Amino acid sequence: MAVDNKKVCEIIKEKIDWSSGASRPARIGYAFDLISIDRESRYKGDANYAAAEHYLFARWIVGYTYLFGLILMTAANFAYSVVKGLIQAVGAEQILRFGKGPVTPVSVEDFWWAERGAKDGLDDSFITESVTTMGFTLRSNKPEYPPACK
Repeated sequence: MAVDNKKVCEIIKEKIDWSSGASRPARIGYAFDLISIDRESRYKGDANYAAAEHYLFARWIVGYTYLFGLILMTAANFAYSVVKGLIQAVGAEQILRFGKGPVTPVSVEDFWWAERGAKDGLDDSFITESVTTMGFTLRSNKPEYPPACK
């Protein structure tokens, strides 16, 4: 099943809308928790949910770790995609499974959604929040939707 970018956007928006927390990184973390629960219970093996989960995970990590997280997440995302592709080529992809559902096929879309999440996480970071609250502009703690989804 190929990734449907429109559906991925819908899933991400829904999880952001249902999330709560005192800061943007906290809300993205909650959205990631929500999508993880959904993937384990109702959407096992769904490529769209996998892409949305990768996006929210990367955005959450970078939101808390800023530039260090962006560098780390980009390297990890690339390495994961390469290793996952190699393991799938020999039919052993289930060793990568973290939950109950099957591992979804490696795809360029998965990789790019995680990269978008990492990039968008920079805007959610505490560093960005502290700069904006020191006499500049205050902003909502509700995360923006991904620019790719506007």
